[in-house]
Amino acid sequence: MKNSDILIYRNIQKRYVDLITAIILLLLLSPFAFLIALMIKLEDGCPILYISKRVGQDGILFNFYKFRSMHVDADINKKHLSHLQE
Repeated sequence: MKNSDILIYRNIQKRYVDLITAIILLLLLSPFAFLIALMIKLEDGCPILYISKRVGQDGILFNFYKFRSMHVDADINKKHLSHLQE
């Protein structure tokens, strides 16, 4: 085998390991994600996800999603909510 053939084989092997690991972790963690989403929704009925713009590779903007852990529009109303900080 040539060195280039070995590199191609390793790249393919790494890709399969990455995919299998991602699928297994997704299956294992999805019940926890569902419970977190359910708790957020039951607590106040507001949107579950917080979406913010982030700058990625080469300066390209993308939406970053995470579970909401603050009041809706808290980032916009920061001054009005500062007295609530501990």
